[in-house]
Amino acid sequence: MNKRLLSKSNMYETVQKVFGEEQAAFAVLPGFAENVSAFEEYLSYIVNGGARQSYSGVGNTITKTENRVKLEEIATQVSAKVKVFAKYNADHGLADDVDYTLSSFRRLSVPKLLNATEAVYIRANENLPNMEGFHLEQAELDTFRACIDAYRSSSALPRLNRIDKKLSNQDLQGYFDSADEALAKVDNVIELIRYSNPALYNRYKSARKLELISSRYITLKGSVTDASGASSIAGALLTFVEMDSTGNVVGDDPTMTKSSAGKGGFQVKTLEEGTYKVTAAKVGFKDWEQTLYVNGTNPDLMVRMEAL
Repeated sequence: MNKRLLSKSNMYETVQKVFGEEQAAFAVLPGFAENVSAFEEYLSYIVNGGARQSYSGVGNTITKTENRVKLEEIATQVSAKVKVFAKYNADHGLADDVDYTLSSFRRLSVPKLLNATEAVYIRANENLPNMEGFHLEQAELDTFRACIDAYRSSSALPRLNRIDKKLSNQDLQGYFDSADEALAKVDNVIELIRYSNPALYNRYKSARKLELISSRYITLKGSVTDASGASSIAGALLTFVEMDSTGNVVGDDPTMTKSSAGKGGFQVKTLEEGTYKVTAAKVGFKDWEQTLYVNGTNPDLMVRMEAL
């Protein structure tokens, strides 16, 4: 998670605290409960995804496997009971929402299994009051909830390979977009209490302000030459791409691009302190690549490109 998204995540958590403490006062706003429920759901995915990206170790495989087996089994049982209830009442939408089997749960990736079981739990919990006689009890749902949480805890921090990392970044951005949409609806109706409850209005507006995490900007100098270091190479394209603490690329777009000058030199100003994958490309030469931690004490970056 890059610094802007981390700042936004911090803002979300501040807003969530305001919602929790002022729930009764906010309840007068149209659609408040629905929008906040959606926002908090996406925030839970964001917090989980952020933790997942920041971890570089290997999880407890045995615990994770055991928790998954338990979750799959109870999710299958709950799904089956709610599906019978749905078909009995000709509720095709509900039947579709819980249409899972043990084998289908087993085929799902970690994020998709968590999403699917959360959805089944929500639908089961909604319909529990009307399911007398269908052998679904609150105690079973409580166990289901505990199994979801246990599996999320043991599986939220796996070592990510590059492909999984890219998918994780895409999912995470989607959760941020969805959380923004939910909050935008609250932003729209909050004007209704601007004058009737100015204290609450101002508190919400203050919580919604995005305070970017401070960064230190560095100037980096360097030069591009041939492999021997004797001949300068002008017009080489240098690309700086931010990397996170696990060594994976953050986002799809370059953080900075620069071309070497006539004598092969280059200078990158206002480069944010951090880790970057630096590449250099030039027709007639092999691509050059290096991982670089920029902290303000770096010596000049010497790029040596090998001719094809």
